[in-house]
Amino acid sequence: MKNISKTFLLLLFLITSMFVNAHGATTLIGTRSCSDWMKSRSTDKSLKLTRLNNETWLLGYLSGLSSGSGKDALANTNNSSIFTWMDNYCQKNPMNNISDGGVYLFLELENR
Repeated sequence: MKNISKTFLLLLFLITSMFVNAHGATTLIGTRSCSDWMKSRSTDKSLKLTRLNNETWLLGYLSGLSSGSGKDALANTNNSSIFTWMDNYCQKNPMNNISDGGVYLFLELENR
């Protein structure tokens, strides 16, 4: 029962944190800064849910960009390499948004 409650709360949190604005391009997570991404990547267990939320959002965002472009840009990559790429991007660009990094990553994957 306890695991079901945690799963339900996690799903509820993920769903409510991904509302799209009237323009359909900005989400609450995507507008977080890279410095927020880097904080969530720490070993601090209290940030585990934020880390999972950020990672899940990024994978969905990249999947949406890939699907929308009609190009399988994610074909020869994996979650670990995507997160490492974003870690490096965010270390160099702490004031940029996570969505900015997602776009640059997608373009890089698309062009390889």
